[in-house]
Amino acid sequence: MHILIADDHAVVRRGLKEILADALPGAEFSEAGNGDEVLSRLGKTSAALLVLDINMPGRSGMDVLRDVKHSYPRLPVIILLIRHDMTATKRHISHPGEGSIVLLWQAVSEYCAVPWMQS
Repeated sequence: MHILIADDHAVVRRGLKEILADALPGAEFSEAGNGDEVLSRLGKTSAALLVLDINMPGRSGMDVLRDVKHSYPRLPVIILLIRHDMTATKRHISHPGEGSIVLLWQAVSEYCAVPWMQS
């Protein structure tokens, strides 16, 4: 299984990779730091899963998600976002696409017990 982790923070990509590698032994990983890299890497790999930070700088994560869902409609996507207001979260991602999962960063940071990442 190949997993593409897309986040503009290298420390976040590294942490997610470690967590996923522990949970999915034998998985292979690639990384992207922005939306353009996501689309480029997907064109060069046979990713089975995309972990996408929706708040990367530059091209909107929602635009990237739309392009991914258009070009790779069966690719599952886990969406990462930092939002504490659930109403704003629901407005921000009203229709992420079939097979997408919204994973709130607050839950991830609490799971990882990384105090400096929590608000």
